[in-house]
Amino acid sequence: MVALIALGVATGGHVGPSSSAIVEAAATWEVGSDGAGRYRWTLIDGGHALGRSVQGEQVVGFSREDRVELTLAAGLQSGGLVTTGQPVATVRSIQLRAAIDSLRAQRDALVAERALLVAGGRVEEVAEASRRVDVAVSARDAAAIELRRVDGLYAAGAAGAAERQIAAQLLDLREREVSLARAGVSVARAPARAESLASLDAQIAAADIEIQRVDGLLGAGTLASPIDGMVEIGGTSSIVRVYDLEHVFIRFAVPQSARGSVSVGDTATFEVDGLDRTWQGALVEVSESVAWIGSAPTFIATARLDNPDFVLRTGMVGTVTVAPRAATGPLLARLSAWLAP
Repeated sequence: MVALIALGVATGGHVGPSSSAIVEAAATWEVGSDGAGRYRWTLIDGGHALGRSVQGEQVVGFSREDRVELTLAAGLQSGGLVTTGQPVATVRSIQLRAAIDSLRAQRDALVAERALLVAGGRVEEVAEASRRVDVAVSARDAAAIELRRVDGLYAAGAAGAAERQIAAQLLDLREREVSLARAGVSVARAPARAESLASLDAQIAAADIEIQRVDGLLGAGTLASPIDGMVEIGGTSSIVRVYDLEHVFIRFAVPQSARGSVSVGDTATFEVDGLDRTWQGALVEVSESVAWIGSAPTFIATARLDNPDFVLRTGMVGTVTVAPRAATGPLLARLSAWLAP
């Protein structure tokens, strides 16, 4: 956030030209959407004189046809506090959830098929081979009964040798059919060939990679705050913001004429109208390049203040007094400044 404010003019050796102030949080975590199926969360460090510094950013994209739901954590409200790692919201993709359920079902089917092959073939193939054995055994038993009948007739002289030979040959044929059927069961139960197992293993590995990818997208939909801070819900460009308020940065303009007397480490005292207290901190950065405010060349200075009780909030206006360490006496630079957590 950037705010402009005319600073009070001081005289008599004080820093005086009108200037502008830049307001930034010590750190801000923002969650927003571009409205086109993408959600972005960004961690921004505000402790720089001339601009914000992105410390981390993540974007999760969904197709335009997907129905994506962002749900704030129960009890979350503006002005509330969150700690590092605390869930703030979840992003749920209907298509991704359906996709990962389908992928896991496909993987389970591949694993089951592999287990059957390793165990000795497909169940239906073994069952069919066993049925063929039963049919062959029944035919053999019938042939054995017929041979015994012909043998009885042959012994009584009622059947010739040729008839008996045909009955014996039929029984031998049925015995061979039983042997073949039983061999078919063994084949059906035989372990799968190496190439079949290798193909299934490759398919399972590919499914694992895809499941991991989609699961990562689903896991990324659980949004946890990376910082301790105060919550702000809603806004023109974001859905949720978390501001670090353990310490704050205040920024103010230093005229060119006073630049040589202000440096990092100088003491900054800050006070806010209506609050009967002051905060002290140190300058952490003074810009090396000139920032032109109107026709006046100035330098932007940033001071860091501890704010353990969260009294200072974003948007507060106050006055900063800078006492350079190298000066023979305090150089009072009373400048109206915006404050950002």
